Amino acid sequence: MLRTLIIVLALTWAHAAPAHAEAPTAPPAFLSKTDCFQTTPDYESWVASIVQRTGAAPVSKAQLESLVPARTFAFARAAFDCHVVTYDSGGHTVSGYVVRPKGDDADRLPLLVYNRGGNGAFGRLDALQLFQTLLPLAKAGHVVVASQYRDADEFGGRDVDDVMRLIDLSRTLPGTDGDRVFLLGQSRGAMMSYLVARRRSDITAMATIAGATDLGAGLAWRPEMERVYRARIPGYADDKPAALRERSALRWAEHLPASMPVLLLHGEADDRVSVDDSRAMAARLRQLDRPHRLVVYPGDDHSLRQNRRAAHAEIVTWFRSAGTAAAEAAESRSSLPAIRRSAEQPATASTGPTGAEHVP
Repeated sequence: MLRTLIIVLALTWAHAAPAHAEAPTAPPAFLSKTDCFQTTPDYESWVASIVQRTGAAPVSKAQLESLVPARTFAFARAAFDCHVVTYDSGGHTVSGYVVRPKGDDADRLPLLVYNRGGNGAFGRLDALQLFQTLLPLAKAGHVVVASQYRDADEFGGRDVDDVMRLIDLSRTLPGTDGDRVFLLGQSRGAMMSYLVARRRSDITAMATIAGATDLGAGLAWRPEMERVYRARIPGYADDKPAALRERSALRWAEHLPASMPVLLLHGEADDRVSVDDSRAMAARLRQLDRPHRLVVYPGDDHSLRQNRRAAHAEIVTWFRSAGTAAAEAAESRSSLPAIRRSAEQPATASTGPTGAEHVP
């Protein structure tokens, strides 16, 4: 009788007890992650993909083989972890790149966020720009991420959230030093960088190439941009001055992080964004006593094609200096007594020259 009762109780417990619940798992950082060379595993297929691409300036096979020789392609395949990713940003599926040198994840590298130029599909990053821009930045010792922005491009509106989201997802990637975050923006991407920096407190330094800082003045200088603004910017027709001001860092530079050093590079012969945008921004930063450096390249164009190597060196040196200074400042603060730390403001990183325009 007792044995029967024990069996009944055991069966009752087995049916009544809840099934063992699996431990909840964190959602993946990215919705998808694909090797950059999955569809072009060899040099010949990669060259063919660039030559046959649509929606971008045509490049001949001979030009491409000069820009990216076979040995460079082979090196990239062997030396970098490179992925095309997608992620969620406010209900939009956004694509981008994540690139880093291969190595031990224990070697934590700073995060460099590259913000592209263009609008909509124009200016989207592709396999050629990967070699010309992203891989060299990763080779210099960075985890490089770049967003393509959402398809519903608002040219500095809610698409800024796409960059914000990418930074948040990337700061905790394996082998990434989330305490050293750099922004590099080119053309429209500079505007995006300023908009991001205004909303964050974790940006160590930023650099701009041909940065648009005053869209109102730029529109008077290049009236054809009116078509882009009307098509992309919500509410543009209702309040044009407000829409342009919101996207013009020159008009609210005082709201940028006070200790964030800014490097401004610009070609003096730029026919897309006037060099006056960078000169005016540098003057405003100087007025605010903010760390910055302006470099103007005489005779060079929007992409700094004549000074690509020199510009790359300026950017790498700028970020390296800012990162080192930030690390030293953090170490100095951590060594202070706790009661004293709580009463003091963070030290301002030393960032080199801040003043007159530098001309190479």
